[in-house]
Amino acid sequence: MWGEQAWGVRRLLTHIKGLPPDSAYVRSQMKSPLGWGNDVEMLATVVDSVRYLTDLFISANSESKQDPSPRVPRPYEAALEPVKAPTIQLSQFASMMED
Repeated sequence: MWGEQAWGVRRLLTHIKGLPPDSAYVRSQMKSPLGWGNDVEMLATVVDSVRYLTDLFISANSESKQDPSPRVPRPYEAALEPVKAPTIQLSQFASMMED
């Protein structure tokens, strides 16, 4: 924008949009937490699948029951937990209606 070879806003935006996904700016603008992108999600899915197949193999070849292996925790799953509706006593509700 300034200097001997000034850049226009369009050129600057083109360069910003062309930044690689692992650049600090792109990671700061991502909606997924801490760069949890498609590649990390696919790797976590592969790990979950291998764990499932291992559990299946063990349960098919042994007499004892085994608890399934836990999934790889996803950072976005905590945000997807269902929110419980707040509860209120009937007497509190009645006093609110009287006011």
